[in-house]
Amino acid sequence: MSNPRDGKMSSSLQTYIERLELQAKPNSNDERHVLYTKLFNAYGKYFGGDEAHSVGSTSEGLKLRSRHDGGDADFLVCSGRLRIPIASLEPREATPCYMRVKGDMLPAAFREHLVDGYLSADLVRQVNPKLFTTFRAIFTIVTTPSDGIPGRHSRVTTIGLPMKVGTARKEFRNLVIEGVDTPDFRSQRSRLTLARRSHVAAQLRSRRSEVRMNASDFMIIRRILNAFIDLEVPGSAGSMFGQLNKFASLLRSVFERPSLEDNNDDGEERVEFNNDLDEEDANRSYKATYDEMTSKDFVPAVKIDGKLKCMVDWYDRVIKGRWPPRDLAEEIFNTDLFLVARDAPIDPNHALDFCLSFNKMEMTLCRRLTAVQRKVYLILKSYLNGILKKKHEELGIELKLKSYYLKTVLFWVCEQEDPSIWTLDVLSPLKKVLGFLQKCLAERHLSHYFVIKSNLFAEMKDLDFDVLRECITEIKDDPVHSIEEFFNQDANSRAEVWLTEEEVRCIMEMRQDGGDQEAMDRLEDALIDIQRGFNESVRVENDKPPIKQAVLEVLDKFFEDERAKEVTSAANNMQLGGASNRNPNPSPLSLFSGLIGSYVTSGGQQSVNRERVGQVSDALQLLGQFSPEVSQHINILGGRRGIETVVAQQGRSKEEQRQQIRAVTERYLSCPDEEVGDVRMELKYIYAGYFLGRVE
Repeated sequence: MSNPRDGKMSSSLQTYIERLELQAKPNSNDERHVLYTKLFNAYGKYFGGDEAHSVGSTSEGLKLRSRHDGGDADFLVCSGRLRIPIASLEPREATPCYMRVKGDMLPAAFREHLVDGYLSADLVRQVNPKLFTTFRAIFTIVTTPSDGIPGRHSRVTTIGLPMKVGTARKEFRNLVIEGVDTPDFRSQRSRLTLARRSHVAAQLRSRRSEVRMNASDFMIIRRILNAFIDLEVPGSAGSMFGQLNKFASLLRSVFERPSLEDNNDDGEERVEFNNDLDEEDANRSYKATYDEMTSKDFVPAVKIDGKLKCMVDWYDRVIKGRWPPRDLAEEIFNTDLFLVARDAPIDPNHALDFCLSFNKMEMTLCRRLTAVQRKVYLILKSYLNGILKKKHEELGIELKLKSYYLKTVLFWVCEQEDPSIWTLDVLSPLKKVLGFLQKCLAERHLSHYFVIKSNLFAEMKDLDFDVLRECITEIKDDPVHSIEEFFNQDANSRAEVWLTEEEVRCIMEMRQDGGDQEAMDRLEDALIDIQRGFNESVRVENDKPPIKQAVLEVLDKFFEDERAKEVTSAANNMQLGGASNRNPNPSPLSLFSGLIGSYVTSGGQQSVNRERVGQVSDALQLLGQFSPEVSQHINILGGRRGIETVVAQQGRSKEEQRQQIRAVTERYLSCPDEEVGDVRMELKYIYAGYFLGRVE
């Protein structure tokens, strides 16, 4: 006879799992991040060959959001200029996941960056121009309008933070920093700002002098960027359009700057525009609170050329076992392996240490997890961000158990246990996984899944093991109700974070000018990298760079994604019986966009109806009389004539609009100079018409 309490626990477990699945459900931002990498790669293959890969929990479909933490988006970006032959890799004996790269087999251009005969890790860590071209330019352009502080339309603070293996861009909503509004702090920041401005100006002049600026190439670059300047289109201030408008404004200011003259200053080619520029007195931290945080992590990497012995050993091991299945094992064995710049946990050497990155392989494994395996992993992450986090905060010690370690534990149990355990209820395999973790903590050793000799627990101390063993024992005694602490933590009104002095100084400086000066420096730096990419590209007809092919391929990829979304949206609407998900209380700007998009649905024609265009235009202008923001966007579009042009675009189907956008874009990139003004205006209106009438 079953225990009544077991039934109650089973019901609780089901409820918890449903809530975890809901908080792990992919959102529209996750889909955009995958699209961004496709668009980047479509462009990058023509200019420098850099590649981007969306990795981590976002791509695995295993991101567990909470009220305060919207989760990370992880991007692995690989240089197109260098591949590391396996013969150049020298594993660290104590931690064989960590490598040094011998320089004798590298191309001559990279032997200038050797330290004691090994490749410098800074070359990768700092996104050096010698190694990165496309990524360096596009990353700068994309992130430049992101740094910011709360203003009239937003309560968001966005800053760049250095990571162990790259750069994180964190966005805080309603950030409040304690103890910074003092005269001494402000005057110190002002002094450092002036010193930095002089230093950056000198480095930009030095970079320009080292890059051949082809006049015809730069004309095309400017033509493309001028089109971006025109794309100030209506949209809520917190949307993509808000950042696009800021970017357009900054770019216009860069073009209006006086040109920096070439000089003969000695200086490094590398210019870093991070927020940690000043390192003196950097040992102080400031406590801050916030309502919500999200993050984008960018990890620079280089690709390994050849098959490492550890991967051959892994394949030979699993191909004889029960998991992963043969087809999955073969796919993983043929997946790219990368190196990232990261200090080893034992005897680190910041100048030389690299770490093997198995991100794409792990992502492939995670995507093939069964429903029960997925649920077990989400529960493990809830323990990590709930009861384990709370216990360590109460003791005032760092939580060194990472979600990556829990993923590794799950992989080992999947491989070693009979597959039938995953056909049972969730609780049985969960206890198996907890038991395996408990055993690893007792032995103080968790083998890396692909590099068995590498111990992931290498950096843990006695206290870490003692506290974790106690916590896991408590969880194992009551694995269901231990989930509850994750939701209790989520219910707290505010979350806390500690910011470094450099990060706080950056925020304070942005309060003076919104960060515009640094943003313009970054954009000017990016223009130099774009020209470098042009210089290195395989030239096409009449010795021109392949920019037209690249831009059109990016457009084709974007439209391909748009069509897929339309199919999904139509299917969802059928399931909902045609129910609308429109906002019942739209803002004036939303009404503005909706009225433009209403032309097709209300007019019901695929040809231009002048009377209907006039009616919609009248309604938009009337709305502008009651909303200064709408009035501003009407002016951006060029008044009534501009509105009528944009509204008229809605008389065409989306597919017809896409074809028109592609045709006019192609014409804009190759038309004579005397025609560029008219084509540029046409381009502005067809893009505005497409995006303003677009409903996501």
